[in-house]
Amino acid sequence: ALNVLTDDSLRVRLVRLKYVDSNGKKKPWTHLTFLIESEQGLAARRGLQVHHVPKLNSGQLDPEKTALVEVFQLLIANNDYSTIRGPEGRDCCHNVEIIGPADATHGLIPVPYDFDASGLVNTGYAAPPEKLPIKSVRKRYFRGRCKAPEVWAPTFAKFQEKRGEIISLFADSPELSQRLKKKTIQYVEKFYAILDNPKRLKNEITDRCYGR
Repeated sequence: ALNVLTDDSLRVRLVRLKYVDSNGKKKPWTHLTFLIESEQGLAARRGLQVHHVPKLNSGQLDPEKTALVEVFQLLIANNDYSTIRGPEGRDCCHNVEIIGPADATHGLIPVPYDFDASGLVNTGYAAPPEKLPIKSVRKRYFRGRCKAPEVWAPTFAKFQEKRGEIISLFADSPELSQRLKKKTIQYVEKFYAILDNPKRLKNEITDRCYGR
């Protein structure tokens, strides 16, 4: 879905991978998996470079592109990420790559990956961060930084513009059962119910942001 919203995202392709036992003891079998673009491939495609840094402050990130990533994480209900810090003892960032011009220190672009802890995927082992006031990964909770109104407005407009395309990703998927299609689309529509309601949008995004 992120590919629908921005070119600053890792391209992904669903594939059926056939395995063959070289010893001939097992019959060939097929497994559904995906191929994902490397961060170096993305940077080259966008004419940028990958930045490896110990940490960032939010002011070094492009506000519009960061807002889009943060609202996307709300769409899929993912809180297992950070755009400014890495896990303890590791460089920035957590489940996010940083790209930008070679010599840039500001206007950097966060590129998220690894969404298995999201409510949309809803794996059996996923759990929300302990510091958040939610018990289930299916519960959406916004963790983005605060932005100026002129940043929020085009971000929300972009999600509304791409609403049909995002829904179609699931509705038109031959790999999903009708039951799972319905369940997933309903879950995505619950995100759009927030954007459609000015009071909820204020309470659950723009007033809940960090850094107020």
